[in-house]
Amino acid sequence: MQPKKEHIYHFMNVLDFEYICIEKKGFGFPELEEVMFNYVLSMPQGTLEFKECWISREYVEGEELRTVQVTFEDSKINKAVRLWGSKRNIDGKVLAMTMDFLNLETKELEYEMDILKVAQKS
Repeated sequence: MQPKKEHIYHFMNVLDFEYICIEKKGFGFPELEEVMFNYVLSMPQGTLEFKECWISREYVEGEELRTVQVTFEDSKINKAVRLWGSKRNIDGKVLAMTMDFLNLETKELEYEMDILKVAQKS
């Protein structure tokens, strides 16, 4: 059976993203939200620009998953920075959290870090 995916939100405007996802708690993934804030707050002001956010509901092997991907552009290193993750809706268990960097010119993946593994080692 093929996984079924339906998009809940797609934001390309930072004000809509901040209002729905942050203020109204539409992000629905506090673990990834914490990683996002820690990363954004660690960067020099004006370095990162919000590009888009996808929030989806997926059904995989009968389980409902929430998947979230947030993309920023980092002008200092000329890379797209993507934070994404998935979690089960039934019990809230986080299944994956990843940060990766894409070269803006070539669109090639240059680095990928499994945030969940890093967090579990701490």
